[in-house]
Order: sequence, then C-alpha cells, then structure tokens
Amino acid sequence: VRLADAVPMAFEVTWLPEALVPGILDRNDFRTASLYEVMRRDYGLVPWQAEQTVEADLPDAVTAGALDIPRSAPVLVFTRRTADADGHVIEFVRSAYRGDRYKMRARLSPPDSTDP
Repeated sequence: VRLADAVPMAFEVTWLPEALVPGILDRNDFRTASLYEVMRRDYGLVPWQAEQTVEADLPDAVTAGALDIPRSAPVLVFTRRTADADGHVIEFVRSAYRGDRYKMRARLSPPDSTDP
C-alpha cells in the first residue's frame, strides 16, 4: 500500500520470477528499499523496457480493504510487464490507484514535432 499523509493512495502487487531473485523477500525491507535497486545490485537484473496499460475498474474486496474505499468506488488499474535488455520478463505489476485521488494528464504531439 502506498500512502500520502497516512492516507492509502494505491495498492500494488508485484510478481517476480522466483528463479531470478531467490531470497529477495528474506533479505530486504521493501518499506524502505527500492525494488529496482535491489534487483540491479543483488541479482544483476536491469529493467530495460516495459509495457503498461491503464483501465478503470471496480476494486475487489482485498483492494477496497487496502485502500479503505467501498467496492463501488472506481480505481485506475495499471498493469505493467517489465523486461530486461534480452526481452526476458523480470517483473509483472498490478497497481490500483484510488479514482478519487488521481487524474491523468498527457501531452500529445505529432511524431515529427520537436519540443520548444
């Protein structure tokens, strides 16, 4: 659970291939440690590219409980698959963000444009 001023803002679940990161949970405190830093330092895994999707959804009971919201409250769900430079998947993440606390913004421009 990610907090802002002690308020639950996002509920995140990360799956890692156990064969690539043996003992990762036993040796690290991820309340303070960066997952990507541990993956680089201890396992030589470097996130190279990721594919992420975003969709609106209603939370399941576990997510609603973690975020302290009713099951009828919408959430923004981000799913991300991260690979190393060889294309091997090293992480899958599902993050649910409270719909009442987040908004998305995007800057769009033609492919041949340049930033000023």
